[in-house]
Amino acid sequence: MEQTNLTWQEAVLRCIGELGGKATNQEIYERIGNHYPLNENHWKISFNQFNFRHRVRATLTPLRRKNLIYSPKAGLNLLKEVY
Repeated sequence: MEQTNLTWQEAVLRCIGELGGKATNQEIYERIGNHYPLNENHWKISFNQFNFRHRVRATLTPLRRKNLIYSPKAGLNLLKEVY
């Protein structure tokens, strides 16, 4: 586990990058803990999902706005260039 002091955006970009620049939300969920330390609050359930999953999705939106990733379809994320 790499868990450094990355921001959420950096951690999500790393997850996508380690999969060759193409990752589903599910693949990001499975790997985010390797790049961002998940605490007890992240594992609490809200609206039938773990809080960290909400946070990942909330992080993807500004990454799209910054034009760092794009989503050709729901739940699929591609890097503009490998991070």
